[in-house]
Formats: sequence, structure tokens, C-alpha cells
Amino acid sequence: MSQTEPDRRQTDSGDNQSMLIIDRPELVQPEERYTAWGITLFFWGVLLYLWQPALSLVAWSFNIKLFYQHMVVLGGMESFLSLLELYAMVIAILGGALLVWAKINELRFRGKVRRAQVSEIHTQQLIEAFDIPDLDLPQLKAEKVLYVYMKNDGQIIDINNKKI
Repeated sequence: MSQTEPDRRQTDSGDNQSMLIIDRPELVQPEERYTAWGITLFFWGVLLYLWQPALSLVAWSFNIKLFYQHMVVLGGMESFLSLLELYAMVIAILGGALLVWAKINELRFRGKVRRAQVSEIHTQQLIEAFDIPDLDLPQLKAEKVLYVYMKNDGQIIDINNKKI
């Protein structure tokens, strides 16, 4: 594949499609990558926090005396089971609500085709629709990163691969 030719992939329907950025991690800017990692790490922390009662139970089970003291003598098992019952009830209510919502949407949209094929846009249509200055669009399409400079009213002034 030449340097100016964009990456293409064969889809199930047989047409060529540009590769998505999700399939090309090297195209993601470092700031975006670090932000995604940070958000992922935060939500892993939230997930571990939500599993804390179960993790505590496993940790206690490794020390049988301490486990027996807290769960049997001090009555921790009853409170754990009541909390477990509450958790199960909340999960059942949320799951039931999700199933009802899905069934309602299934009945609402049965037989309706709402997703239409996106028509292919040709270079000339892009130039006319966005009033793009006379540029080498095939060369710009091959670039990984483009900078688009606009006026306050949204009109495109310049497009290039270098930050000004």
C-alpha cells in the first residue's frame, strides 16, 4: 500500500470502508489515551468498591478464627444475609425494569427499519457542501491528522497537516 493511499478494509457487504480509529490505536493522541486509561482505572476502582463486601468475606474466610468471631459470635452472618437479600432485590428490580423496557421497545419498533445505509459522498460533494478551498483532497485524505481552520461563521479557511 502506498504512503498516500488510505487504509481500506473489506466489509461483510463487500464495500471498502476506511478503518476506524478504534482499529488503529496508533492514531489516538496521547492525551486521549491517558484520559481513557484514567477513566478505566477509576471505574475499576468503583467496581472493586462495589465488590468490597464479597472481598471482605473471602478475606475473612482465610482467617477462620476471625471469620468465626465476626460471622457467628457477633452475628455478622445475619446482617450479611439481609444485605445480600437487599442486593438481590435491587438487582432483580433493575433487571426486570430493563427487560420490560426492552420488550416495550421491541413492540414499539417491530417491523420498522430505522437504520438506513449511509450514501457514499464524493469529493466534489464535500467541496460544494463545505465550500472547501481548492486543495489536494486525495492527499489530505491520506493524512493521519488534519487541522481545519475556520472563520467564526463556520466557513473553512484552510486544511493542512501542520499546526500553525
